[in-house]
Amino acid sequence: MVAMLLTVISISYSLEIWHFYGAGCGHCSRMEPFLEYLEEKYNVTVKRYEVYFNASNNELFQKTAQAYGTEVRGVPTTFIDTNVYVGESEEIENQIERKVISCLKGGCVSPADMLSGNETISYDNNQNNSYWIAPGLTVVLVITVAIAWRWLKR
Repeated sequence: MVAMLLTVISISYSLEIWHFYGAGCGHCSRMEPFLEYLEEKYNVTVKRYEVYFNASNNELFQKTAQAYGTEVRGVPTTFIDTNVYVGESEEIENQIERKVISCLKGGCVSPADMLSGNETISYDNNQNNSYWIAPGLTVVLVITVAIAWRWLKR
């Protein structure tokens, strides 16, 4: 009985990042190793869209920026959850990585959902990249275990 009460609930969230870049853009090319690092370390999906020579990607860039309530300000531009990161620097990379960690723990809205106006949290229970117990569930679990422990000690 106690073993059943101590079962850890595994909930993980999927994360899709949209990254817009330009072919030949130096700042964009310096972001690529960081994006690969995110994919490898956190098992996230980074969708890359070249906008200098691909008109449909440029149109998607414009629409995505509009959905996020901003204007296109240049590349590289990265969309995660409700956040937009423009440019390439160590500070931007740190901000992006912190956001990735936060999203994997608590879920985030995908850029596709932002674009469609359907802002729902992406959830994927098939990934095992984080373990999380809701705070309310933690309290219930602790109280239940305490009651069961006292009952068993009788």
